[in-house]
Formats: sequence, C-alpha cells, structure tokens
Amino acid sequence: MDRLLVDELLRLGDGDQVRTFLQGRHEVVTPELIDNLRDKVNQLIRVDIAEAVRVADLTWSIANLVQDPLAAALAMRARSQAFWANGQYEEALEWFNRAEASYREMGMELEAARVVRSKVTVLMYLGRYDEALALAEEARAAFERHGQLQLLAQLDTNVGNIYHRLDEYEKALEYYNRARAVFAECNDQAAMGVIETNRANALSMLNQVSTSAALYETARDLLIASGMPIEAAKAEYNLAYLLYIQRRYNESIRLFGKVKEFHLQNGSVVTAALCDMDLLEIYLELNLYDDVLSSCDTAEAVFTQLRRQYELAKVKTFRGLAKFHVGNLPAAAIDLTGARELFAKEGNRVYGALLDLYISALKLKEGKNDEAELLCRSAHEIFSSAGLHLRAAYAQLLRAQVARQRGEPDRARALAEEVLSCLQEHEAPWLAFQCYHLLGNLTAADDKAKAYLLYQSAIQYIEEMCAHIRPDVYKSSFLKDKLKVYEEIIELCLERNTPRDRAAAFAWVERAKSRSLVDLLSCTTADPATPSDQDVPLLRRWTTFREELNWLYDRLNNQEPPSDQRTTLRQAHLQGEIRAREQALADLHRQFQLNSLGSSPSQPSVTVSPEEARQCLLEDEVLLEFYLTDDSLKTFVLSKQGLEVLSRRVSRDEVGRTVAALQFQLEKFLYGPAYISRHMASLQRSANHYLQELYQLLLEPVQPMLAGKHLVIIPHDLLHYVPFHALWTGQEYVIDRHEVSYSPSASVFRLCQQKESPSSDQVLVLGVPGHNLPYSEMEALRVKELFPEGRLLLREAATREALYRCAANNRIIHIAAHGLFRYDNPLFSALRLYDSWLSFYDVYNMRLDADLVTLSGCHSGLSQVAQGDELMGLMRGFLYAGAASLVASLWAAHDRSTAAFMEVFYQALKEGTPKRTALRRAALAIKKEYDHPYHWAPFVLVGKR
Repeated sequence: MDRLLVDELLRLGDGDQVRTFLQGRHEVVTPELIDNLRDKVNQLIRVDIAEAVRVADLTWSIANLVQDPLAAALAMRARSQAFWANGQYEEALEWFNRAEASYREMGMELEAARVVRSKVTVLMYLGRYDEALALAEEARAAFERHGQLQLLAQLDTNVGNIYHRLDEYEKALEYYNRARAVFAECNDQAAMGVIETNRANALSMLNQVSTSAALYETARDLLIASGMPIEAAKAEYNLAYLLYIQRRYNESIRLFGKVKEFHLQNGSVVTAALCDMDLLEIYLELNLYDDVLSSCDTAEAVFTQLRRQYELAKVKTFRGLAKFHVGNLPAAAIDLTGARELFAKEGNRVYGALLDLYISALKLKEGKNDEAELLCRSAHEIFSSAGLHLRAAYAQLLRAQVARQRGEPDRARALAEEVLSCLQEHEAPWLAFQCYHLLGNLTAADDKAKAYLLYQSAIQYIEEMCAHIRPDVYKSSFLKDKLKVYEEIIELCLERNTPRDRAAAFAWVERAKSRSLVDLLSCTTADPATPSDQDVPLLRRWTTFREELNWLYDRLNNQEPPSDQRTTLRQAHLQGEIRAREQALADLHRQFQLNSLGSSPSQPSVTVSPEEARQCLLEDEVLLEFYLTDDSLKTFVLSKQGLEVLSRRVSRDEVGRTVAALQFQLEKFLYGPAYISRHMASLQRSANHYLQELYQLLLEPVQPMLAGKHLVIIPHDLLHYVPFHALWTGQEYVIDRHEVSYSPSASVFRLCQQKESPSSDQVLVLGVPGHNLPYSEMEALRVKELFPEGRLLLREAATREALYRCAANNRIIHIAAHGLFRYDNPLFSALRLYDSWLSFYDVYNMRLDADLVTLSGCHSGLSQVAQGDELMGLMRGFLYAGAASLVASLWAAHDRSTAAFMEVFYQALKEGTPKRTALRRAALAIKKEYDHPYHWAPFVLVGKR
C-alpha cells in the first residue's frame, strides 16, 4: 500500500495538492511512508538530482502533517541527502545534524551512526577533515557494536575518500580495499562499482595507469547495470582525468565534454563544474592562457557558492599559473601563495608541496635561486615519502634548472639524469621532453653529437604528445613554448654544416613550421554534408549562432558613428554580443574537429626532406625557405643542383621594424585621392626605401644563386607579411627579374603540387559591388566575358548558400568582394557576400577541387602568424577546403587597378599561360600605368604554380 501511495503522492506534484489529498487521512502518514519516500530520494540522486530535491522537499512537507519524531527524522535525512547530492553542503550538514539529534533523542544509536557516516563526506567537502575523521571513529564503534559489516564498509569508503582528498593515496587504498572485500562478499554490485572507481582514482595518482583504466571500465559497467547512470558518469569523469594524466588530450577533452553534458542534463551542477575545472588544467598545458584566465572567475564563483575550498584552491592555482606564463609575476605570486594557504588550511601537505614547486619556478624566474632550491627540496621529500614518484621527479627537474642557473652544470646534469632514471619505470612525456631538452642544453657546448641525440629525444616526446591534439588551434598553441628546442637543434646542425647536417636542418625547419596546416591538408575527414549523429545538435547550434552573428554584423555596420554616450554604449553592447557569438562558433568548430578527426592519435606530419622537396622543383626553379629567430636569419636555397644554407645575425626586431614601416607606407593610400596625389613622389621614395632595406636583408646575400630562376618563397614568422616580388634592388624590382610564388612551407608546397587538376573547365565568378568598390562589378563581368561558359553570381545572387551550392566541380573560382582582415580575431577575417560575411569557419566546411581560387578583396591573403608558423586567416580555410592554389592580396588593394590586374591575369590564363607567369604578366602590365607597388604588387600566388 505504501508503495502505491508513494506513486500517487509523486504524481500530484506540489505540496498544496499533496496536503489537500492527505486532508483527513493523516493516519496514512507513517514512518514507513516517509522511509519509502526517502528511498525514492536515494534512487533519484543517482539519476535526476533536481527531481530528488523536489521529492525531498515534498517528504518534509508530508512529515510535518503529523507529530511523529521518527517520520521527521527520516524526512530530515531525505532533505540532507538531496542537498548533499546537489552540492549544497552547508544545508546538508544542518539537516544531518538535526536528524542525528532526533535519532539520539529516540535512543536509536545505529540510525544516528548512519547519519554520521554520511556527515563524514559532507565535512570532507567542507574541508573539515579532522572533524570528519573523529566522527568516523565514533560511527565505526557503533557499527562494530551492532555487527554491521556493510555499514562499516561504507564508512571505510568515505574515510578512504578523505585520505584521497588529502593526497595520501596509499592510506586511501587501505580503506578502499577493506571495503571492497566486504562488498564482494555481499555481492553488492552497486557498491562495488563505487569502490572500484575510488580505487582507480588512487591508483591513477600512484601512476598505475593501466590498472586504473581497467577499473574505471569495470566500475562504469557495474554502475550502469545497477541503474546508477550518474555514478557511472562519475566513473567516466575520472577516466577523463586519467586520459589527461597520460597526455591523451583529445580523448580527455572529448570525454570531459560528454560527462559535463550528461550531468547538466541531469541537474548535477557540481560534477559539471568539476569538468570545467579539470579542463582548465588541460588548457594550461595547451598554453591557452587567455581561455584559462577568462574561465577562472566563473569557476571560482561556482565553488565559492558550493563552499568547496579544495576546488577553490585548485582554481586559484590554475589562475596563478596562467598569470605566471603570461609574465604577470606579481599577480601570479598572489594567487599561488593564496592557493598554498588554502591547501595548508585543508591539511593537504601533498598539494601544498606541489604549490611550492610552482612558487619555486616563479622564484627561479626572479633569480631567487636559494629560495627556489629550498622549496624544491622540501617538496621532493614530501612527494618521495608519499610514494608520488613522478611529482618527486618533477621536483628534481626544477632543482636541476636551479643548478644550471647557478652555474653548476655537473650538478644539474646529475639531477636530470636521476629524473630520466625514474622515467624508465613511469611514463610521463611532458616531463621527459623537458628533461632531454635541459640535458641537451647542458651538453651542447662539449659534445654536439650527444646533444643532437638529446634534442632529438626531446622533440620525439613533444611530437608524441602533439599527436593527441587534433584541433589545429590547440596544436599551434601547445607548441608555443616548445619551439626553442627546434631552434637549438637547427642551430646545432648548421654549426657542423656538412651536407648531411644542412639537409637535417632543413628537415627540422619543416617540422617546426605549419605542422597543423600540413596535418589538415594530409588527413581525410568525413564529408561535412553528411554529419555524424553526434554532430547534428552541434550543427543546429552552429546555424543559430551564424544567423545571429550575421544579424549583429549588419546592426553594427549600419550604426551611425558614436555621437553621444547612448550610441557609444549601444555599440559596445553590440560588440560584446558579437564577441560572444564568435567565441561560441570557435568553440563549436573545435568540437567538430574533436569529433570528425577522432580520438586516436594522428599519424606523424608528412613533412618533406630536401630530396623530396627537390623532386617537386622544375629545372629553372629555386625554393627559398627562411627561418627567423630572435637573433638570426637562416636562408635555405634549394634547387635541382643541391641545398645551400646561409645563416646570419639578423635580429627579428630589425626585420620587424622595417616590415612595420613598409606597412605604414602602404596604409597611407587609405588617406584618400587628394593626399595621394599631393604626396605620390614621397610615397614612392619611402616605399622603395623600405623595400630596398628588406631586399638587402633577405635576398641580396643569396642573389647569385637566384640568377635566371623562378622563385618559390617559403616565408617564416614576420616574413609572411613581406611582398618578396616587390623588393627593390636599387635599380629594379624582384618581379622584373623573376616569377614568384609562395607557400607556407615546403611540405604544403609539395602537397599542393601533387593535387590533380580537375577534369572540369568550369569557372565560377562572384561579384559583390559596394559603395567603395565601384569597379568590382566590372571586374566580375569582364572575367565572365573571358570565360563565357562560366557561371556568374552577381549582387543579390552572390550569397553564401549559392557559393556552397555551386563551389564544387569548378576549375577556377573568382570572388570580387570587399575583404576585411580581423587583427583581433583573424579566423573571422572575411569576404562580404551579398547576405553575409564569409569567414574561415564558413570556408572550412566547404569542399572544393578548384585548381585556382582568386580572392580579389582587400587583405584576403593576410594571415596572423601564430606559434609554430601557423597562418590563421582565410587562406588557411581555402587550402583546407581543397583549393590547389590561391591568388589573394596582402593589403587593401586599389579597386580600379585590381580590376585591370585581373583582366590581364585571366586573359593570360585563358591563353594557357601558367598561373605564376600570368600573375607576373599582370603585375608588369599594371606597373606600366602605376609605378607604386601599392597598385601592382598586392596579389600573391600561394600553392600550386
């Protein structure tokens, strides 16, 4: 009867309806009824926490209809359990205390001990460990007096959790193993699932990775079979962290996302917040410091509300580390010291020791070597005594770095070799690469051959980790602080300077640049037109955000210039809304990549050797690959005849100043026709001055090797902004002597040359004239006249949907539209179609087989050069979409001269002239009418010649 009554009461919904239903029937409100409702709450906290809270409130409301202390105590327990599951620990503790007091007043010692067993966990989450352990002993005595072995095992589980939270993993395992034996004897599958999760947590921290992974799988299966999906998802949450410990970043991020989504759908905000917190730790390793800093405040607010000091201390730690890496040392010190104090209050010696290591790195940066050494030594002792061998090894590595900075290389080497000895038994690629890199630095002066092998090992571990990072933005960011080892091994090769070493240096340069782009162009992914089931909801969100973004762009573009505070605030609000949508789209793009590229490690990048690159060259062609560091410029000159390398002391700052000065001169053409007409002579002189400076820095030293050759330019770093074809020798421009094409890397060059030309001769032309582009319509019409069999999308026909529909099976695609380069967010650089802006993210989802895509809009070929020499902009999207080559502009091209340029270019193409030759012919033709390079030199050919 009670079970049927429970179902009826739950169907009624709110408390008023229940009280009306029970009016005059208070006799049915028995302790048995309340206990059945409490059981329902216990079931619900495993599947639907929000519903559990509702039923617990209802239970308390029903219990108040009668004056029965036992019913009241049971209802109090129901409320406390629901609050606990919902992360409301202070509220849970209050109701547990009331329930315990009621049981003690009734002389029910065993029930009071049950409540205490649960209070132990709540006190743990509140950081009151000593109190929790003392109460656990009281409950233990009561359970032993009553012979309650299962309750003792549950208590041991809770005590084990306290020791795990204190990072005393061996002690935690003692309690878990004791509990496990009881649960196994009783064949309690649900309890076995929970305890196996806990045992796996402890073993993972003790570096028993394979055992932990198997236990998580077992735990998940047991919990699912026991009807406990929320607990099963918690096992997956812990498995996600184990994957991170293994540096299997892709799998870890995907699983955290899956677990977070599940818990949000089931009302478990606590575990969802824990997923976000652990993702912060991964983002730190991926060097996504802005993401960490922007997310820490939200995470801090959540855990402050939940009153979880342990998690608050971790968030403060992550924020301090992010500030440290962006160079804000004073602010980093405040956060790291604050986190250290919180862990000290928690009584967590191990995590406190880890904070000491982070603070020691800060001290090392400040040159306070003695303080850093003391902190490292103390931390090493704590980790060693706790059996945390990898953390102890990390402490020794930091001590080695201190010794090196002190000028004690032998001691530094001994400490680093001790770390390597530890790593023979424990897999830790993140630690191994740092150790090999340090040893390489310590060895380079005395034994170059050994140093080479050490650097090579460091890079092997870097690339092993990189293989587990699939989104290209993540991969680029991850390499940010690891490129130094590539610079050092390249320098080492060129110091030895044998033919073999020069070839090796070339290969290392290729492995250091545009790796993510090479991976994108090499891999095969699913057709975006047929999304997987997991992508369908993402695509819906993508469409929504994309439509909202277009609407917001239009609103912003149609705003009048700010004239008062109200319009200024309105613009600021619009810009904030735009940033939010852009971030949402960028996040979805990364999720698409995580899904479509899979979780398994990627294959090594297909980077080329000099011999492989040479096979792609024509007899009259020379490839110039540049590599720019803070204090040197290396120029690799590769032809059919061989490889030569020139290394010179040219600083990055020196090149940067000249490039910036040239860009400033080119931007003066935006001042308007009157200004240009008055100052044309001085504009020409100034531009040629900086173009000659760059010629002297970049090409003059290798000019004897370039005579009579066509040039393939592989820029690096700032050099991607240099128009090499427009460099001025003092008598003529480079394009007067040479045909010039470009590529992000030799590997990309080879991939583009290998693309087969499409069988179709179809040409697609889009023209979107605007008030500042009066000649773009004429340009589009003229190109269409040259290719009468082509398709023209003009004005309102030139929509994003039309481009998507018509883009495939064209040999040539020409887009004459306004272009915008976003220095603040380069992957949202875009071309203005009739109905929307076409950004990298839109192009990425297209599939092309075009031999040539021409983007005649302003800045269409400009990219932000990210770490690892990754080019972030429209060009990246079109190359990935399938274009074999692009013609695009490096600056805001002049509308009239662009139209004339394109007419000459396409006339040459129609006559069968190769693209690179046609581009030179167009530039020389326009140069006869317009002397200044602004008019004739903005367009570059990238990719297939």
